[in-house]
Amino acid sequence: MNASAQDRTTGSGSTITAIARAFAQQMAGRVGGTIASLATVALTTRTLGPENYGQLTAAVMFVTLWMSLTEFGVGEIIVRRVTDSQRSVRPTVHRLVQVNLGISLTMSLPLMAVAMVSGILVYHNQPQVVGMLVIISVSLALTTLHTAFDPVFTVMMRFGAVALADFLGRVLTLGLTIGLVVADAPVYTYAFAQIIPPLGQLIIKAIAARRLGPLTPLFRGRESLGLLRESLPIALVLVIAVLYWRIDGVLLSVLSNPVEVGHFGLAYSIAFMATMVSELFLASTLSTTTRLFQSDRAAFGVFVRGVFEAMYFVAVPVAVVGAVLAGPLITLLSSDSFSDGAPVLALLFLAAAITFLNGSASQALFAAHDQHFLLRLNAVTLTINIVLNVILIPLLGAVGAGIALVATEVIGFVVARVRLARRSPVREPWSFIVRLAIPAAGAGIVAWSLHGVNPVLALLAAAIVYLGVNLLIGPVTPGYIRSFRAARSVGADDDGPVLALPPGAGHVESQAPADGAGPGSPPRIVPRNGQGYTHYDRNQVAHNISIMETAPLDLSALRRSFGWDDRTRDLYMRDPWAAVPPQTPMSGSRLPGSQRPSSLPPSPPHPTPTDLRSRRVPPSDHATDQNPSDHQRADS
Repeated sequence: MNASAQDRTTGSGSTITAIARAFAQQMAGRVGGTIASLATVALTTRTLGPENYGQLTAAVMFVTLWMSLTEFGVGEIIVRRVTDSQRSVRPTVHRLVQVNLGISLTMSLPLMAVAMVSGILVYHNQPQVVGMLVIISVSLALTTLHTAFDPVFTVMMRFGAVALADFLGRVLTLGLTIGLVVADAPVYTYAFAQIIPPLGQLIIKAIAARRLGPLTPLFRGRESLGLLRESLPIALVLVIAVLYWRIDGVLLSVLSNPVEVGHFGLAYSIAFMATMVSELFLASTLSTTTRLFQSDRAAFGVFVRGVFEAMYFVAVPVAVVGAVLAGPLITLLSSDSFSDGAPVLALLFLAAAITFLNGSASQALFAAHDQHFLLRLNAVTLTINIVLNVILIPLLGAVGAGIALVATEVIGFVVARVRLARRSPVREPWSFIVRLAIPAAGAGIVAWSLHGVNPVLALLAAAIVYLGVNLLIGPVTPGYIRSFRAARSVGADDDGPVLALPPGAGHVESQAPADGAGPGSPPRIVPRNGQGYTHYDRNQVAHNISIMETAPLDLSALRRSFGWDDRTRDLYMRDPWAAVPPQTPMSGSRLPGSQRPSSLPPSPPHPTPTDLRSRRVPPSDHATDQNPSDHQRADS
């Protein structure tokens, strides 16, 4: 791909269409992969039982403690550098990824060796855990290499290869697991299934990334140190975040017994499969979020509010229906020997739902260059989590670990949300949340009524009721959905409005001509606080939008074409909610925030290279289908 083609891709990648396409690609692959993962979990748990499965889980969780160092947050810095409109000269993503590959090649083998040695020391009295841990440690080296390619796909919004790699890795893992079950293989051989996903991702991503541009590893000491220095706060956040997500399992393996670890591991695997939606969504919106914060704070606020609404739309039924169906689901996917893990699964469904919201808040704070605050917040919540685990695990076992996780998730979300409100014009969508309670209650009642019949039937019926009630009475009604579609296109006629605000965010106000003479002023967009912005006609906006979509992204030129001068910009940046004269437009009447998807999502935990950003998205799905790279994007 030549430079101009790359720029066009990067410039248009912030549109809602590109985001929706990226989400759809990853979701398609992830849904298929999740089905394979569920089958893998079912086969593994039924074959191994709680105790052996607990030992496998202990080995996986210990290795994933080191996963934060496989990417070190460099991918997030690359995305931010390439999409930062404040830079006079923005580097190319390919050049930075080449340097990142050099860093990854240097770090991969030492990281694997450190994980092996430390694991042997910790579990020296559990030889079976040590054997599996040594095998699984190989995945660290593979993950270090394949995550280095992720910024290319994130910046260019090309997630087809990411989705394919994730899907094939899970399917191949299922195939290997079936072979192990049929062959009645010893327990330690199940650890080899953990190597398949990162190996498949490395091969597919390397081939796909190479087609997008030159990606020969570069060993440049000064450039490498610059990236590592800038990524240090994110790396610390990642270390804390991965500890946060895995320390409970490790503490369970030390303070309790393998059976409790098995219950927790299975519940964790099931509950956090639901996080694929938030992972994919956040991975697909990272570059847009960072770009909007730099260029247009009001648009940033509208866009992030839309992200929160989408996450609430998915998180609420996960918490409600998941808690109701926890018992039937855990026995369906394993056996009656795991039935005591039902309360743990109910707690982890609630924790998973809260991670959707935590991820959204953390990504917005990352876009606002507030990663230092995220570091402090994660350090505090990790400390609280460890203290609660040490107190509760000896008393309640896996249930105690679940309670500790929910408690710290709530604390983290509340604090992050308060900080975000102070840093940007993002407000909580309270009316949306209140209206969402009605369809959620309906779904919960239906799930409860049918949970004794068949959990799959109950789940499908609850989903149908939830979506149906939303369409009928809201908040996600046909009108709500149409508002997003309208925001993506210019009005039907030259005089019609071109910007559709999200429901409840404001309204379009016509301005009458002064003294009845001449045509009136252009209509204004009036947010809830009553401040208005000029609403341009179709032709003018279409012309300016075409600049953004067909040429390299130059936000400065785009602002000037709209009449956004430096004086107004400086005033606006000092106080995003200050009254702006009606004749002064925002940096684009077609606000990206108003185009947000109605139910969007990178993939990744490792769905995409951007999982990191969202602070609470877990690093891998489950002990029998580890996707190490998936964890990275949730915690910057």
